Amino acid sequence: MKGSAPRYTREFEDVFHQERMRIRSMGRGSAVGTDADCASGDGDGRDFAGLAISGGGIRSASFATGVLQGLVAGGLLEKVHYLSTVSGGGYIGCSLTWYLTQGIPDPHGTGTIPAGVTAADFPYGSGDIGGRTGARRPALDYIRDHGEYLTPDTGLNLTSAISVFARGAFTSLLAYLLLVCLAMALLRRACLFQDFSLSRLPNAGAELAWITWSMNAFWWAALALMMAMGVLSVLFSVRTAAPALCPEVQYCGLRRAQKLGGALISLTLLLLVIGSLPYSPGFIGSVWGKVTAAGLSTALGALLSVYELSSKNTSARFGALRIVLGATLLIYGLLQAGYLLSAFVHDWKQLLLLGYFAISIGGIVNINHSGMHRMYRDRLMEVFLPDTDTLRAGAWALASEADNALLESFCAPKVSRPYHLINANIVLVDSRRPKYRGRAGDSFLLSPLYCGSDATGWRRTDLYMKGGWSMLGTRGITLATAMAISGAAANPHTGVAGRGITRNPLVSALMTLLNLRLGYWAPHPERESAGPFPPNFLAPGLRAGLFGRGLRETSGNIELTDGGHFENLGIYELLRRRLGLIIVSDASADPSYQFGELANALERARVDFGVEITFRTAYPLADIVPDSQGRISRAARPFAVGDIFYNNGPGNPPDQGLLIYLKSTLTEGLSEDIYGYYVANRQFPNQPTSDQFFSEEQFEAYRELGYQLSLQMVKAIKAEQWL
Repeated sequence: MKGSAPRYTREFEDVFHQERMRIRSMGRGSAVGTDADCASGDGDGRDFAGLAISGGGIRSASFATGVLQGLVAGGLLEKVHYLSTVSGGGYIGCSLTWYLTQGIPDPHGTGTIPAGVTAADFPYGSGDIGGRTGARRPALDYIRDHGEYLTPDTGLNLTSAISVFARGAFTSLLAYLLLVCLAMALLRRACLFQDFSLSRLPNAGAELAWITWSMNAFWWAALALMMAMGVLSVLFSVRTAAPALCPEVQYCGLRRAQKLGGALISLTLLLLVIGSLPYSPGFIGSVWGKVTAAGLSTALGALLSVYELSSKNTSARFGALRIVLGATLLIYGLLQAGYLLSAFVHDWKQLLLLGYFAISIGGIVNINHSGMHRMYRDRLMEVFLPDTDTLRAGAWALASEADNALLESFCAPKVSRPYHLINANIVLVDSRRPKYRGRAGDSFLLSPLYCGSDATGWRRTDLYMKGGWSMLGTRGITLATAMAISGAAANPHTGVAGRGITRNPLVSALMTLLNLRLGYWAPHPERESAGPFPPNFLAPGLRAGLFGRGLRETSGNIELTDGGHFENLGIYELLRRRLGLIIVSDASADPSYQFGELANALERARVDFGVEITFRTAYPLADIVPDSQGRISRAARPFAVGDIFYNNGPGNPPDQGLLIYLKSTLTEGLSEDIYGYYVANRQFPNQPTSDQFFSEEQFEAYRELGYQLSLQMVKAIKAEQWL
């Protein structure tokens, strides 16, 4: 679609057309191909070059800072049209986008001067005028000094961060405890429960009478369901085996039997769990002792699960089992506490009061702001998107300017390229489409022009997340929020490339109960308004958050998480645009150099776009892998080069592009301080992503490594004339 930008579209070509026109209207830089095509928005992606920065938290951001410096020193960053970032790569990518729009402090005055992507005006300096030489670059110095971005100030330390988690967890547990208590009180009013106590056991020898007396309505219902399943199994077996039935009837009957059997088993298990609630506290004397036991079960489950989720061995078999055990203890303890507390609800007035508080707390609290997401977003914003006066002072302060800076205002005409694509993931574990359900999501774009995905369509950013939420109001998505969404690594129902222990429904329920989530609930891009109520513990928190039901591409509320939950290199969206040249900065944790993130990206691009990538024998991936000889393992070179083949349909030759893949590794010819840091820290340059507290020494080791490795890559690019 040519001309004006559609408000909402299902066609990616509409999005790409608007991007092409915007890129041509931006500042310095020359196209790979013809600028005439770029000016009209015609042409294709082969006229463009893109830079992708991988996920990996502060480690990736530090490494990519040096990579950007190297590209600037070589005069290549100004020739890049697209910047595609994921997760931690978005820290430094959004920071660059911020400075290219806001400018940098004037060293000779009190105002600002324009920032760009050349050695003379790059915010972080380049090798000859900043970085290694010690020349003052406030933007670089500020990030370097605040590498421990989650604890940037004496008042904002580790204990204050823990208090945010504790506050969010308490609010969430209280909301769900009140809902459980309300449900149990209603069941009690219906006389479906009978309290159990050892002192009320019948005389010995009356086993049958005791069993009959002790079973409550839920266990009788479960027993009835099990008997019904037995009868139905026989009936279905006889019916579908009848030779007189046509194959169609047999096929449909077997399918219905399987679905019905699964539903009945799930319902039976639920009835057994609920029916067990009166029995487990029956061995404890006082009422408060029973409540205390339920509380201890909840607390123990929470502590065990949080410890295991935050440890480095969560992928190990026993670590995963301990997480599931902790989740079971917490959920059952919460049910038990709700059941016991419901005994204090004696009349309808108390029941109505309980219902009022349960619905009020569950329905009013905005879960985007009550949990870890908001703290994470604010700390990132304060370090990577600081106010100009803050940079000038060099001391941590609030980032009031970025707090109000909408994503739509960036990458505007006359601002230096590159145009920024911020990669996120939409959680789709309950999608009707097997592709989305198996991947647990789809690539969700956040950019100055459009936000959306294949699964949902795309809405213009200046119209997205605006209106609705009448009690609080919505103003749209800010650059800071987009950066935090893209880096929302810890979240229920998803994981890296859609895999991991957090895909387990029980563990996801635990994380939801504890409000242990960095993701963001947003309106569907097709919706004009965000709706009258903010996302809360009831909707979508109860059905979608707790049970994972309704997390699909047609839901009014969608959950956005870390782009690495779909693809962690940032090349998927660049390959969708069929770019002529793609440079990748990969600082994801890969200590064994198995290239798992690259393999995932290439597989998904091949399936979705028909793109094939073949690495050249002169620049293979094997050269990136360090050898194990000597005191320091070194690789032959830090990058590999692959040919991209874009599918043009049957019978047509493919279009070609080039992929330059730069990996954080150690090579010959690096400075001694890098080797020295490696000797003292043997996990370098693959220290765990769970380490988000970088000292100056650690930040500098990764930044300098990125800088020196990128210079090796730039030298080859110039010699081969790839750009």
